[in-house]
Amino acid sequence: MSQVAEPAGNTVRLVREMPASPAEVYDAFLDPGKLVRWIGPGGPDETRVEAGTTVGASTDIWIQKEEGEKRHFHWEIAELDPPRRLVFDFAFGGPIGSDLTGYRSRLTVEFRESGPGTTELTLVHDRLPPETVSGVNTGWGTITGRLAEFLKKDKETEAPEGEDS
Repeated sequence: MSQVAEPAGNTVRLVREMPASPAEVYDAFLDPGKLVRWIGPGGPDETRVEAGTTVGASTDIWIQKEEGEKRHFHWEIAELDPPRRLVFDFAFGGPIGSDLTGYRSRLTVEFRESGPGTTELTLVHDRLPPETVSGVNTGWGTITGRLAEFLKKDKETEAPEGEDS
């Protein structure tokens, strides 16, 4: 899977190939049953998701990081253009039980068919506090890697018997 990450100023831009159609990748961001399986490092055993799927709806994500720290993230859907584009107003949280930061960044995810059964995902996370850009860049690189693995495994489990994936 190719990946290009470009942190600059208060923006992170990442482009990555995904092993699924644009509709499947788009759906992985909105379906809470799918989102919980890839967004956090511990998968569904260490992640909780409450998700809305309409403009203005909220999604809350609670994860346990590899080192054991528990964190909370929140986004509100600002724009839906299935299956081409999602825009979220994004809030970082701290440890579980702490308040979300009052600061809102913007997360835009675009999906473009790049071949049969593959999608070029372009993720732009902007309006970031400057001190968070490096960590956000690393985080989205890791998270989109988990998304690619989830989509690959999901596709393999859907392949008819006797068909190679």
